[in-house]
Amino acid sequence: MFNGPLDMKMSELNINQLSHLGSGNQGKAYKVTIEGLHGIFVDKVTSTFSNDQMAQKDVKQKFQEFTIGKDLYHPNIIKYKYFMRSYDRAKKKHETHLIIEYCDGGNLANFIKKNKDHSLE
Repeated sequence: MFNGPLDMKMSELNINQLSHLGSGNQGKAYKVTIEGLHGIFVDKVTSTFSNDQMAQKDVKQKFQEFTIGKDLYHPNIIKYKYFMRSYDRAKKKHETHLIIEYCDGGNLANFIKKNKDHSLE
């Protein structure tokens, strides 16, 4: 399943990881570039091994997140760009990728803490 630019073939995005941004119970986040596209993005990746039922549930949840996120337009909301899922038969590994815009400055929790500390001065 792929949701990408209309001028690209319906195939996997060629994602080049630049750095690991963080991990959590929702998966891992990487700063990436994508071959053929301009700019820097974030790839939110979740992986499921050897469990087709759990992988289908993850795909459904991530695609719902993408479907809602891609239609939100506001200067203070991160833009959802693309959705992709892949499967590696040899490793029995399912992956979902949510490609979102990249914003400098770290995560929201650090931003709030930093600004809270400055407002007390």
